[in-house]
Parts: sequence; structure tokens; C-alpha cells
Amino acid sequence: MRKGNLLLVDDDPTQRRMFWRYFSQRGYEVTQAGSADEARRLLAEGRCDLILLDLVLKTDRCGIEFLKRLKKSPNLAAIPVIAMTGHDHGHPILLEALDLGAVEGVVKPMAMDLLELKIARLIAKTRGADNAEEDPDSVVAPKEDRARARVLVVEDEDQHQDLYRSFFRQVYASEFICVPAFTGRD
Repeated sequence: MRKGNLLLVDDDPTQRRMFWRYFSQRGYEVTQAGSADEARRLLAEGRCDLILLDLVLKTDRCGIEFLKRLKKSPNLAAIPVIAMTGHDHGHPILLEALDLGAVEGVVKPMAMDLLELKIARLIAKTRGADNAEEDPDSVVAPKEDRARARVLVVEDEDQHQDLYRSFFRQVYASEFICVPAFTGRD
């Protein structure tokens, strides 16, 4: 059985091959799209558990525009999106993607094993939520019933603090409260 169906949206064929090889060897079905238009067509044709989206495609911010349209679509908005950028100083575009509904933002190159762990957890969480709706005896508690934990983020860069704040607000708002500090003394 496949671990999940991934849609990889990246205009770099070398990146697509690398991601395809890595995740296919680990039990994922990986569909590749070289553009936002191709990704929309593939989404209309098949099932997708998670989207890996390069934010800077050939037309500069095409990945952001794709994400905006995806999150406005009632049939597609629930698909988790991991936003990626390989550009230096990509934090502002990642913050924008998180604000638009991406569940994670990563800078390429990244540790593939950590990315795989994030993907596995997101797919399990999504499937758990789907099963909870179908099975009233499910062990997955509704978000409003889960205890909220505090996460201390010690970071002296304002931009990085904003990234963490946005991440916890968008992804784990009902589970964690982000408490920022500039130094360990704060």
C-alpha cells in the first residue's frame, strides 16, 4: 500500500527527479507538474494527499497565485501544502504562503528525511481527521478539545520570529501558543 499521493509542483526538472526518486523509493506515489497550469490539470484528474509547491516558478510568484486559487476552491482547499523556495532570503515569500494557508514552509535544499517526516505526519493527521468524521468512536479528539501547550521560541532575528509565529498561528493555532523570546534570558 502506498503511503500517500504527493503532487510535486516545481519548474526545475532536476528537482522534480530528485524528489520523485526519493519519495517513490519510500512508498509514495509522486505526480509531477512543471507549472501551476499543469498542477491544476492533474488535481482535476486524480487524488492528492499533499502538495509540495515551489513558490518561485518561471513567472516569479506563480506558486503564490496557485496557492491562492487552491485555497479558494471548496474541493481542493483542504489539501495540505508544503511551500518551498530555493531562493536566498525566501522567508518573506514563505510567510506569505503560510498566511495563505500552506501548512509548512521550507527552504531548499532541506534535509529530505525531515521533510519526509513532516509529510508523513501531515498525511496521517489529514487521514485521522477524515476518519474522525466518519467514525464517531475515533480516538482523534476535535481540535477545540485538545489542550493548548506553550512553545517557547528563542530567536534573535525578527524575521525568523515572524516565521515561527506565523507557522504556529496557521498550523497549530488550536494546539499551541507561540511565546517568542529574543534571548534565553527573556
